[in-house]
Amino acid sequence: MTWIEPIYDRKRSDIKSLTSKAFFNAADRNRIEGNLEYLFGQYTNLTAKGIFKTDWAVTDIPYARDMDRIFINTKIINRQISHYVLPDSIRPLTWWKLNAIEKCLQIAYDRLTTMTVDNNYAGEFNSGEIGAM
Repeated sequence: MTWIEPIYDRKRSDIKSLTSKAFFNAADRNRIEGNLEYLFGQYTNLTAKGIFKTDWAVTDIPYARDMDRIFINTKIINRQISHYVLPDSIRPLTWWKLNAIEKCLQIAYDRLTTMTVDNNYAGEFNSGEIGAM
């Protein structure tokens, strides 16, 4: 699974104006669950294994258990990597709760990317040693 840039700039005005950000559609669900799957795959220290659905179709209806799964997976990532302030529950689903979920995932992605770049830059893998003397 590849990383897809999250959307976390939804506003109340999007709801009032019925912009594309006002709706939680199959593309949104696929992006969020795909990004969760990506993060779970990249971060090998997770003690829990995530369950994902990344093939949402326009005709699929998200049930409460689907939303709970997304929220639980997000909380796992948040505890391990992001440490972002999440709502207590995903229900009822609101634009600001979706923003919080996707912002949490973006923070996790940024931290993982930074850790990889910093570790390689620091030369931690060879500790500056050239060889035996």
